[in-house]
Amino acid sequence: MTLRYVAQLFEAVGTDHVLALDAHNLAAFENAFRCPVDHLEAAPLMADELAARVGDVPVSIVSPDIGGAKRAQRLQELLAARLGREVGFAIIDKRRSSGVVSGGDLVVGPVEGRHAVLVDDLIAAGTTLMRAVQSCRKAARAGRCLCDARSAAAGGAPAARAGRTGSSGGDRLDPAHPARR
Repeated sequence: MTLRYVAQLFEAVGTDHVLALDAHNLAAFENAFRCPVDHLEAAPLMADELAARVGDVPVSIVSPDIGGAKRAQRLQELLAARLGREVGFAIIDKRRSSGVVSGGDLVVGPVEGRHAVLVDDLIAAGTTLMRAVQSCRKAARAGRCLCDARSAAAGGAPAARAGRTGSSGGDRLDPAHPARR
């Protein structure tokens, strides 16, 4: 189902304004609706939360795949501004061909001796983030904090929960975060 069809459903019931958090494709979102739309971004709030959590510990923002690089870089820039210091950036090499995922072992960027903050826009089963956590840990015993903008899994993405050590998200917050251990 395309976004335009979803927009038509909203319009059919009389929706006169739409508000969205972290639309996956902002241009498509803005163009799909005939009524006014507003887009909110979770990255500034995440940067504030992460700045409070990481303190003086070196940190890198990690994208679990190349598709999320821009989103992760946005958070990296905001966090660096809030901390007033350098924040690293890394990407996990993950590929998908005909529905088969390959790669995921190569971490490109600094994670050694840092808290690795994994950022993804959508978590369903959590296998992508689970692979990313394992890759970060293998590369440098990193992967202390897991951060996501939206979690779509009922029950909280069991695979991701099995490997995380802390979590905050745009639609949920884990009050017991051990990110400063």
